[in-house]
Amino acid sequence: MALKISYKVRKKLAPRSEEEVGISLRITESNRIDYLLTTPFVIPYRFWDNKIGGVKDGATTKDRAVFDRLTLLNSRLNTLKKTLYEELFRMESFTRDDVKRLISECINNITAQSEGIILDDEGGVVTLPDYVDALIVRMKKGMKRIGGEAYTKGTIKAWNSFAKLIREFYADFKERNNRDFQWEDFNADGFPEFLGYMERTGYLPASINKYVKDLNAAVVAAGEDGILGDLIIRKRCPRKTLRRDEQPIKVYLTDDELQALYDMPLKEGSEKCKVRDIFLCGAYTGQRISDYNSLSPQNFKKSPKGYDLVILTQEKTNTTVVIPVLNHNLLTIAHKYQFKLPRVVEQILNRYIKEILKTLSETVPSLAEKYPTVLTMKERHAEEQYKKEHNGELLFERTEDGTPLRPKYDLITSHTARRSCITNLYLQGRFTNEQIMSISGHRDEKTFKAYIVCSGIVVAERIMEINAGKSNAGLFM
Repeated sequence: MALKISYKVRKKLAPRSEEEVGISLRITESNRIDYLLTTPFVIPYRFWDNKIGGVKDGATTKDRAVFDRLTLLNSRLNTLKKTLYEELFRMESFTRDDVKRLISECINNITAQSEGIILDDEGGVVTLPDYVDALIVRMKKGMKRIGGEAYTKGTIKAWNSFAKLIREFYADFKERNNRDFQWEDFNADGFPEFLGYMERTGYLPASINKYVKDLNAAVVAAGEDGILGDLIIRKRCPRKTLRRDEQPIKVYLTDDELQALYDMPLKEGSEKCKVRDIFLCGAYTGQRISDYNSLSPQNFKKSPKGYDLVILTQEKTNTTVVIPVLNHNLLTIAHKYQFKLPRVVEQILNRYIKEILKTLSETVPSLAEKYPTVLTMKERHAEEQYKKEHNGELLFERTEDGTPLRPKYDLITSHTARRSCITNLYLQGRFTNEQIMSISGHRDEKTFKAYIVCSGIVVAERIMEINAGKSNAGLFM
């Protein structure tokens, strides 16, 4: 029997890509059988070698958690292949259906395939990191859904970040305690351990709360999937109450600032010009970057009465929103690109919009105004390195009490566009919250109100202007 079993990944990416790719298994026997199965196993692309059909020889990483993961994955792939060879050689002859059945049985020894849950080598309970990896695979394949809807790319990306964090936590726990972290630990001191690790590592309180939400969701899902057996985890990881000084500053661009950005001369066709235009589309529609970064001719419609509309289905919530075109600038930008707006990578947009607004601040001073803020983990590490290289000098300007200060232009991100739209609509004083929410797609008023970031003074001044009969002309007129 000329039997061959091999692994491969079907995606071709940049050699150093960190994107997770699925591993497929192929079985051939003479010219009679050729069977390809998608396994539940995934691996960062840069660690895979299609020529050998496995983890790259000599694959190295300074990340202990990643190293442990690669080692375990390699072991499981070898175990699966060995088992298949033994079972197939034991059979004198077999049909394609036999092969399919056997492969399914073998996979089930490592994964509960119907659920995509990876089992340990004895077919027992897995660790949380392995379970989260499998959970992400289920999300990608549509086997795990939320409210009947598939998980979005953005949500899956966030879960990948959580998966990396959880592996780092498990590796740290083992190094400090000389034992593996167990599910049972969550009923004892497991949650404080997890919170303590994030605080020691330097995660901001807002980020901690985001990962706490993911952890609780993963624990609940594990219980629902029967991973915990008879174990019942009765606790939930508590969210951290944020003090005012721990909350990241939220800013928005005013009517005048957005118009100045629109009027700013930039070289047509340049990356910065595209970034400016796409960002403004977000400020005129009130959508998330996943939605305003992909507008096409199909999104631009006319109402029965002839009004210009933008109609789209939000990627994150699958909510269809109807957005009235309240500023002709949006149509001018759309016409420039024949209504097929260019896509801009979010990281590129976040970097360039700061540079653009910094230049604009030379003629629009409000963009250079300093705001108290909270430094990210990356920024704190950068400042520590800067202090070492510059005799203790601080990288970021600070107030007398030590609060970091940053100019407004340096606080602008892709999401500022959505916040600016909502805040400016609110300040117009001509629309109800329900009307604005129908545009933004918010279903919960509490969440919606978090996007209104203007100060009490600004609101009071706006009320006085409206009361005095001053023009409401502005962004949305």
